[in-house]
Amino acid sequence: MATRIGGADLALRQALGDEPSVAILKEVIADEREHYQTLGNLISFLDLNRDGRRRQISSMGHGDHDHDHD
Repeated sequence: MATRIGGADLALRQALGDEPSVAILKEVIADEREHYQTLGNLISFLDLNRDGRRRQISSMGHGDHDHDHD
């Protein structure tokens, strides 16, 4: 991820001694890493819930079809 955010620009700023910009870029990279992890956890959570609902819905449908025709 660091190569996508900052990457060569961060290396250039370090080489030029632009420490304020380097500090900001490092903070942005850390924030983006945290956001990436949070989104990954959220996606995993939603996938688990969706799969659980599928199992629940499919189990509710078994054996109930005969009652519709009484």
